Amino acid sequence: MSAMQHVGLLERLAAEKLARAAETVKAEGWSWVEVAIDFPEDHTDGFGVIACWHRPLGDEETMIVATLTAERDRIEQIYGGSGTRRLDIEWRLREIEIALVEIEQRRTVYNMADLAKAGAFVSIDASGRLRVERGFVRLEDEAPVAKPARLCAAYRSAAGTVGGNPVPAARACA
Repeated sequence: MSAMQHVGLLERLAAEKLARAAETVKAEGWSWVEVAIDFPEDHTDGFGVIACWHRPLGDEETMIVATLTAERDRIEQIYGGSGTRRLDIEWRLREIEIALVEIEQRRTVYNMADLAKAGAFVSIDASGRLRVERGFVRLEDEAPVAKPARLCAAYRSAAGTVGGNPVPAARACA
């Protein structure tokens, strides 16, 4: 098999993986899902975002976050940021960060009515892992709830309601 055939096979496998992931994301209730192996850095420019909030961590999640954070801190303390860490150490740190991000993403909650006007981008990140960016509103679909920005890039303290839903003293984003 030539190198070009390998590239074609990899592209086909990636497209199939993305198509399956997009179906799963669409089944969450999003109005639209855009798929690409990689999006340009500014692909979310010109989109609004719907409100979301974060439910509190459960006991098991709290334990996992504490364990992973302690491991990451211990590795950083032992190996520091000298740039001379072994590849296996770098990979472990990457795995820890990915696990922490995945837990954070599972905490994100949206108003179901907002899902009908918003969508998601599905791609593959630089490490080959699935990347899903949810909660974007096309400006022609509705005026943005918040100024165009990366979804949940900055958190703010919230109590009361978000999107008409009661929010406990949890973190909210817009």
